[in-house]
Amino acid sequence: QETKIVTCDSKDFYEKVQQRYNRPEEPHHKYRHLKDDPRVGNWDSLTSIEFATPQLAMVILTVGHPPCLWTDLLTCAFLSQETGHIAREDTEISTGGTKGKNDEQQGCWWIVHKSSECEPHPLSSWGHS
Repeated sequence: QETKIVTCDSKDFYEKVQQRYNRPEEPHHKYRHLKDDPRVGNWDSLTSIEFATPQLAMVILTVGHPPCLWTDLLTCAFLSQETGHIAREDTEISTGGTKGKNDEQQGCWWIVHKSSECEPHPLSSWGHS
């Protein structure tokens, strides 16, 4: 099977993901009856989070949308709200919010790179034409 590399900007990717079950040209369309089936998520998992620094991490996760079971490799960075760049080393990062020294730096986690590999979803045999 030939593999190809596809690039797209975040706006186009977001729209494609949101509409994956509605577009007849998408492979997910014939599985639209499974869109809200709770069994679809049985194979979803967070495999690992590896931190290169407190502000930069590699995340590996599995998420399923028939006919695909995706393994996603995500590079995530904590970006400064003020500058849009990776936050300074002294930035405190917590789930309850973010604060730098003297409250001067705030930001949030962003996916800055995504690479995916697909295998058949276990529910793929439940598709309809």
